[in-house]
Amino acid sequence: MTELLLELLNIAVPYISAFAIKLYPMWKTRDVKTRAVVIYIACFALYMCAGFLVVKRFWAVDFRVMQMYKLCIELPVAVMSFWAFRKRIWQNIFLITTSALYVTLSIGTGTFVSGNYFHNAAYPLLAADIASLTVIVLTLPPLLFFLRRLCENPHMNQAGVWRIIWILPLTHFGMYLLAGSPFDVNNFKGGTFILSRILIYGVLLFTCYLLETALRQVSENISLKENARLIESRIEQQEEQFNLIAESTDMALAARHDLRHHLSTLRGLLDSGKLDELERYLSEYSVARAGDTGVSYCWNARVNALLCYYAAKAKELDADVRISIDLPRESGISDLDLSVVLGNCFDNAIAACADVPIEKRRISLKCTEVTGSLMILLDNSFNGKPPEKRDGRFLSSKHDGPGFGLASVMSVAEKYGGMAEFTVVGDEFRSEVELRMQSG
Repeated sequence: MTELLLELLNIAVPYISAFAIKLYPMWKTRDVKTRAVVIYIACFALYMCAGFLVVKRFWAVDFRVMQMYKLCIELPVAVMSFWAFRKRIWQNIFLITTSALYVTLSIGTGTFVSGNYFHNAAYPLLAADIASLTVIVLTLPPLLFFLRRLCENPHMNQAGVWRIIWILPLTHFGMYLLAGSPFDVNNFKGGTFILSRILIYGVLLFTCYLLETALRQVSENISLKENARLIESRIEQQEEQFNLIAESTDMALAARHDLRHHLSTLRGLLDSGKLDELERYLSEYSVARAGDTGVSYCWNARVNALLCYYAAKAKELDADVRISIDLPRESGISDLDLSVVLGNCFDNAIAACADVPIEKRRISLKCTEVTGSLMILLDNSFNGKPPEKRDGRFLSSKHDGPGFGLASVMSVAEKYGGMAEFTVVGDEFRSEVELRMQSG
């Protein structure tokens, strides 16, 4: 009875790693039902025990029979895995071929230790099982780590990589079978055998590492491209907004230019006593004064209109707004890019001020030329909780993910060879932007 249990244990040990390789990497990435997994493992245990009892009934169990049975049992087990996990067929095939290749390492090492050092022991199979389990404990976790990273990578399916990479472990497994018969115990001796197993494991681990690294870089590149696309889309939206503000400003300036003509007409009607016509004229006359608050922050009409717009929004929150801006007339910086920087910084400042008590709400903007660069410094009060960062980028407080407003500012700063820094200074959030002025 003891011999039978040891034989069953010797057959079951390799499948500990096989099940781990098939189940763990994709546990969170597909619809796994616990009941299906339990049935899967239970069916395997029943199949293994019942099949081995049948084998012992008709054949004398030796090393060759044990190896053949271990190899034959893999096929129905692989088929059962497709029943338990019906999705992602190519991933299943990759994990099955990987597990088959890895099992040769644990089985081979156990057989090597048993045949070379414990062949005269009372229970050589027990020594083989202990050696196999030791190898599994030491070598399986790193492999599972890279396999998990591979299976969790969302771009593996999009790129169709799974349809190809399963060939790698299958090729290595075929080379293992061609290198020497796994059914001859004499092939499991000597230093060459151990070196070959170390090479198999090294190749398998290195292959998974290269694939994981390559796919991680692909993911990062795709993520960067998506962020760039979103930033460009945000900038385009801001361009439309700033163009509308600029158009309104131009209309207001034109209306102010024509205002003296309207005043002359009104004065003439009033002096002539034509009150009815005066009333009709006033009722028909309207002029758009969008962006014209009567405040002039700088000579640039478009930038001034933008500052008036955001200053008015800030004052609606009863914030203390202080603006000091000295724009050079020949800076080479487009009104649109300057509006992107000022608009985003001001917009974030207003949002931050809304979260602090009224008496603490303040926004201070300074803009001036310093040694060939236009320096923009905006300080605003905030709630004292530093914005969260991910991969060096501030996360948005308005939605999940990085903030595209600050990313737009950084993009403009990079365009002009400058820099953009966002820091916390005491109870204020500071936005510091440098735009190098273009000569000519």
